[in-house]
Formats: sequence, structure tokens, C-alpha cells
Amino acid sequence: MSLNNIGNIGNIGNIGNIGNIGNIGNIGNIGNIGNIGLEAVPGAASGAMMLARDGVVGARQPAAHTPTHLPMNSPENLFRWDPGSRQSAVFVDTMSGLDVAFDVAAETASVTVGGAKLFHTDRPSEAGFTAQVDDIKAAADLRGDRAPEILAQTTDILSFLAMPLSLNLARHKWTIELLQAVMLPVVAVEKALKNGLACRRPQEYDAQIQPMITAPAHSAFPSGHATEAFAIAEVLSLVSGASGDRAAYGEQMTLQAARIAHNRVVAGVHFHVDNICGAALGRSLARMLLHRAGALGGHHCIGVKAQTAALAGAKLSLDDLDAAFSGGTADHYDASEVASVAPAPLLAALFAAAQDEWT
Repeated sequence: MSLNNIGNIGNIGNIGNIGNIGNIGNIGNIGNIGNIGLEAVPGAASGAMMLARDGVVGARQPAAHTPTHLPMNSPENLFRWDPGSRQSAVFVDTMSGLDVAFDVAAETASVTVGGAKLFHTDRPSEAGFTAQVDDIKAAADLRGDRAPEILAQTTDILSFLAMPLSLNLARHKWTIELLQAVMLPVVAVEKALKNGLACRRPQEYDAQIQPMITAPAHSAFPSGHATEAFAIAEVLSLVSGASGDRAAYGEQMTLQAARIAHNRVVAGVHFHVDNICGAALGRSLARMLLHRAGALGGHHCIGVKAQTAALAGAKLSLDDLDAAFSGGTADHYDASEVASVAPAPLLAALFAAAQDEWT
């Protein structure tokens, strides 16, 4: 895979239609944005430009000056490049040290960063999934009410998460680029876990589920919508300053993330356990990336060890999610294990630019 096309990775869970906020264009096709400024001259104009040059440059002369190099490996160089190139560079920065591993015999998966434990889960048993089938059937009663949301969220979750903030491309260009930069490693890890854990969708357990949308052609566990929604909510809350007297904004984004995840159960394409572990994964990855960007101050990213057997009867309430971070259904990894993770200076520069947009 070419890094120049990395913007198209899984269409980053279809948050790629990020530009549809306010119908402001398909900026989500980040891998193609690099063509702006690179091939902006229409082919029909190139001949005219050749003639124009001949008329103004005069006889050939020695070069008038020699420019000095830009600072080598400086994060500030990011802001001179096109968005596609910028995203590729930040992707390499954020993926450094990030690894996904599987224990086939134990049926577990782990995410580490720089060797430090970040996320660990066992694969839910067939019986564990079966125990949640009736919950999906019951949730189908909400399809009539939730259909507009469910259909819109198949291709766009950011518009819903950003509602409390009025995210706007004209004012928040760097915030949108930050979200895209965070989503690339988040989705890469999410897809790797889906592939390795290889769990079937709900309709394969019971013919009565009959999803209201086409089930995605990849593993159900962990839920991509839950992973991405909670990661976005975490990043947006921090970069926008949604704390203190603005805490209600962050709370609404978290509630919206939970609703987006639950809508996938209503639609019949996910189990509750998919969502709980997806939410934990999204939060953990987002906080790890924010930690590497130097954005968490004295706080550290959260490591989660999910025990899916304990989640068989759980739904994605915020209490369930909080329990997954407090030892109720999971064990914390010690913060000291992740405190020494190498910084990501390019991501840090992008975060600083985004944060300035909210002052």
C-alpha cells in the first residue's frame, strides 16, 4: 500500500465523509486532496503558460539566488505541505511502535505501543454471542425511530459527534485534519483486530434478526463504529477544551458516541459486546495518541484488559463503559507502563494547531 494513498484506508470507517458537514465537500478523500496545488493547472492552459513564459523571462541567465534548506525533520515543515502528504507523514509518526499481536491458543489479542501494554481482549465465545441474540431482537423495535440516524451513520458519524461544537471547515481546518490523523492508526488497529479475532455477525446466529442495512463484509468484533465514535469524542473533547464549565459539551459527545454504537445493535449488525470492547479500544487508542502528542499533561493513557465473559449480559451504557475502565469488567494496566511511550512530534504540532482554533 502506498503511503500516499493511506487516506483511503478503509475510508477511515466512513468518517471520510467528514467534509459533508455543511455540505462543504468531500474532504474525507484525503488521499486525493494532495492533487490540489499539484495538478491545479488545467491541461488546456499549459500551452498558454508556455507562451506566456517565453514572453517574460528573457534570455537565459545564471540562477539569481540559492535558497537555504528548510530545517531538517522539523514538525513546522508539516504546514508547508499538501494535506495528503501531511497525513502520510503523521501516519508514520503515529504508527511508530504500535503493534497488534494474537495468541491463537488462548484466543486473545493485544495492542502494545513501544512494548507497553495498551489493550487486551479475549475473543467472545459462541455462547457469549448467543446470549445476546435476544437483546438484538428486542432492539429491533427501535428501527422505525432510529432509521434516519442509522442510515446517515453508515457513512457519516462525525456530523453527529460534532453537533454540540458546531465544527466548521472554515474555522476548524486543523481540527478536522487532526481527527483524520488520529483515525488512520485507530482504524488500522481496529481492522487488524477484526481480522485476527474473526467473529461472525449477528444474522449468522439467528435468521430472525434480519439486519435493516447490509452487514459490513468484515468481522463484528470489536465494533468499528464504537471504536471510532469514542476515539473521536475523546479527541474532540480535549482539543476543544470541553472541560470545567464546558464539560457538558464533552458529556454530550460521549452520549452521542454511545448512541451511535447502540444504533448498530438496533440495525442488527452488532452485538453489545462488540460495542463495549470497541468503545474501550477507541478510548484507549485516542488517549495513547493524545499522550504521545503531549496533550494530556500529567495524565496517562488508559490501558484496558477486557474479559468478554463478564460482558455477556451488559449493554453499552456509560456505566458499563466506566466499569471497563475501573476494574469492574476489566483490569487497568499501570500508567507507568505507558508513561515512557515515545512522543509523536508531528502529531503534537497538528494538535497544537487544532487547539488554537478553539481559543
